[in-house]
Amino acid sequence: MTRADCERVSNRSLLGQFSRSLLLAVLLLAAVVLPARAEVVLTLSAHAGLRTAGVYSLYPHAFIHLKGTLDGTGEAVDESIGFGATSFGPHLLFSSVPGEIGRPGNLQINNGVDYISIPISDATYAAIKERVAFWSTREGGTYNLRRRNCIHFVVDIAQLAGLQVPTVDPMSPNRTMIEAAALNPTYALGPEGVPHVTVRDEAPVQANLAPAASSPAPVSPTADGPTL
Repeated sequence: MTRADCERVSNRSLLGQFSRSLLLAVLLLAAVVLPARAEVVLTLSAHAGLRTAGVYSLYPHAFIHLKGTLDGTGEAVDESIGFGATSFGPHLLFSSVPGEIGRPGNLQINNGVDYISIPISDATYAAIKERVAFWSTREGGTYNLRRRNCIHFVVDIAQLAGLQVPTVDPMSPNRTMIEAAALNPTYALGPEGVPHVTVRDEAPVQANLAPAASSPAPVSPTADGPTL
């Protein structure tokens, strides 16, 4: 190999090293300059209720939480949302009543259990907000203790996020959320990511979210007590 050949090989080697160094520098600069992709996280939560001397001072409830930053606009999001009846009493066992969207109280939020958290896109966030608005309308805002309560609301939103949903236990928000976590182990919140329970031997079903009939059969509260 002549001296000229050696110089050409050396130059190519130096050029290759320079190119690799330049590429690495560009990648490092991009990692520093370009912000991480923003996202909003949807969390499904439930509360078993609080009892004093056998009397509920806080009814069981299920609700959602949206927190994060919208990727398209940079808007910060941080809100808890639930669905409940506008009035309470024994009549809830026998008839449908007007419902409303509202923010769970601090006691509900602070004592609630988070079962599932899943990152969602801006498009899914918009769909969820649109669905929440539907639950506030005359058509979508009918509350029924057995067929259309706070748990059905959370399950409806969960389906929009692409989650699998269990058969709804209308009187037990925690039981329903435990089974939802088992069906979605990737997003279930538990020690070291372990699902809360084993999936039951039945296929998940879509919740019946149509406005309920005006006079369902009476419902007897379960161990979790009457739900919102």
